[in-house]
Amino acid sequence: MQDDKPNLVILNVMSKRVNSLRALVDSSASNNFVRQESLQNLDFEEADTPRGVLEVRLATGAIVRTEKRVVRVRFSYKRRAFVEGLIVLDLDDKFDLVLGMPWLARHDPVIN
Repeated sequence: MQDDKPNLVILNVMSKRVNSLRALVDSSASNNFVRQESLQNLDFEEADTPRGVLEVRLATGAIVRTEKRVVRVRFSYKRRAFVEGLIVLDLDDKFDLVLGMPWLARHDPVIN
């Protein structure tokens, strides 16, 4: 019997404030995102980007309209440090970060 659910690539990343955050690597995500409520656990700074309204289509198909806010987040995975610009969204608690195509294109990871 074949599983019709896609295989998810989930990384347990670390920040200065906590040892484990859940990051979803998602090749269908057009951008990188961070959960609003996870910011308290991350080392971040506000990015200097123009404010505006952003529409994001979630994996559920729902469209969320939010004020565009970008933060530069520092985290590590397997002793490699990253500093990434992430769009802040009110996501559910399944994942703290969503690393989409910008992250994949920049780092070209090998995923088994």
